[in-house]
Amino acid sequence: MRRRVLTPPSVLLVFVALTACKGGDSELVTAPPALLTLDAEWVELGEVAIGETATGTLTLRNEGGVTLGVGEITVDDDASAGFTVGWELADARCEGDGRVAEYADEVRLTLDPGCALPITVGLTPSNRGEVYAAIKIPTVGDTADTPTFWADPIHAVEQGYSHATVLDGYGRLLILGGLLDFAPVALGDEQWSRLTVRNQGDSALTLDGYTTIGDDCAAFEIGEGLEAGERIEPGEEALLDIAFTPLEYREHVCALTVFSDDPVDGTQSITLRALSTCAVAEGPSVKVLGPETGTIVTASKGLNLNLRVTHEHQDPSTLTCLIKSGADNLNTVAACSPPSSEAAFEVAIPVSKLDDGPDTLVVEVYDLCGRMASASLPIAVNSGDSDDDDGDGWGETSGDCDDNSAAVYPFAAEAQDGLDNDCDGSKDDGTDAWDDDEDGFSEDDGDCDDNNNKTFPGAAEPADGSRQRLRRRGRRGHLTRGRRRGRLL
Repeated sequence: MRRRVLTPPSVLLVFVALTACKGGDSELVTAPPALLTLDAEWVELGEVAIGETATGTLTLRNEGGVTLGVGEITVDDDASAGFTVGWELADARCEGDGRVAEYADEVRLTLDPGCALPITVGLTPSNRGEVYAAIKIPTVGDTADTPTFWADPIHAVEQGYSHATVLDGYGRLLILGGLLDFAPVALGDEQWSRLTVRNQGDSALTLDGYTTIGDDCAAFEIGEGLEAGERIEPGEEALLDIAFTPLEYREHVCALTVFSDDPVDGTQSITLRALSTCAVAEGPSVKVLGPETGTIVTASKGLNLNLRVTHEHQDPSTLTCLIKSGADNLNTVAACSPPSSEAAFEVAIPVSKLDDGPDTLVVEVYDLCGRMASASLPIAVNSGDSDDDDGDGWGETSGDCDDNSAAVYPFAAEAQDGLDNDCDGSKDDGTDAWDDDEDGFSEDDGDCDDNNNKTFPGAAEPADGSRQRLRRRGRRGHLTRGRRRGRLL
């Protein structure tokens, strides 16, 4: 019996010549052609991190009746996507004695009928986003006079597809904004603001701590949340509270740098900026608690002043405190350091720096805005005036303008008591009862700016937006009492 194999477009005809003892006849029979099938149209690789590799399988199968030839399998994708294809002959599976063979020319593979071969689709991406690929599988036929493999006559080229979502695979640090501005803060007060640190990646972000650079950074208190080991999940934010307490009356700037395990941009910085103000009117306060008025001091006995310094809006330890001698043209004889607690404290006065006779020790305290408070203590060095009638150490011959009041003597701190305490010819000068700008109104009369003679109660309001006409009476600074603390969220 002879067989001749033909390959028309859609069917394979097999002519069989049969011979027998009685003669011979012929029989024309048909066989199914080569037929390439894929087990799936799509190979879904899911989520893949940059730098990692994901694989999937697309299985080729010859469902025809003759050997199938397969040409070069190619991937049509974005050049940067990173898709690949490959196979292992050891993974092939065939029915009966069928086999899968591999070649290095135009035909790459042959699959006998009933054979299947898994094709591995791989992806090692370098860019994030959605990526796609078309996997083209051409079939080829043998051109020899006696072919050994055939192309699929219906689907000369079969095509599958692959898709993946490429992720960063790491946390991505983002500090919102390059500048964190605080609202103006009165000296001694505290202002809170909030810094947002975001993880824009698709994996957890671990912070490695932070650092601050700048002379003003002591004014900024960094809250908890940036310590090494803090973890921020993908798409989440860490909200960090930062407090500003001004050091002095000026702008404060501090560079805050945050570190993380983000391999691309893991170190980022932001500038903290804040301005202090002196809007609160109250300044410092100082009192002399001892020794007694008119105390006679000697070098052998020494002299310790007992003081208390307070401030509603500033830490007393930040204030400047000086002790001066009235008899020595108000030259400084000692400096003092008030404690933060506002408790009483002592200052040793070097008696050797004082001249014999009546003297007044003037204590001057300046806050960070330059506002001053003073207190005084009249003393007698070695001996007082013999004509001192009120016990303040000063007599009329030395300049006491009221020797019947121990609250009146040269260089005394002026008090708002209707007396000329310092014997300079003016009563209550420097107090809220004194008209500093000579516009006819003092702070007690409702003048809200006693350094501007155009600002007083009843003044005409100008077109420049400044407040000159005052509608409410009262001493300045009474709107805010105590130390304010709080967070602006």
